[in-house]
Amino acid sequence: MNNNETENGDSYTQTNRDLSRLPPSIQVINGVADAAGCSVDELAPLYEVVNPDALDRLYAPTYRGNMRSSGEVTFSYAGYHIAVDDSGTVDISPTEP
Repeated sequence: MNNNETENGDSYTQTNRDLSRLPPSIQVINGVADAAGCSVDELAPLYEVVNPDALDRLYAPTYRGNMRSSGEVTFSYAGYHIAVDDSGTVDISPTEP
């Protein structure tokens, strides 16, 4: 994956600002698997907590290339708090200390 990954205490941040970046749903799945130290096959399906297609479309550019939405979407998945924002950042932190 072509991105910058940093670990800061118990928080894991995955940032990918490349124009060909992966969709947010894939970044979430890969990031949680990395943070949990497991394979993506071991995780529950993301669609059980959020619609992956809707998440991807929320921040996808319009046909004219403009950004569709701004802001942040937050949810819990596989024991982690997930925050996805319009800058291409996926923040992942454990829900329990």
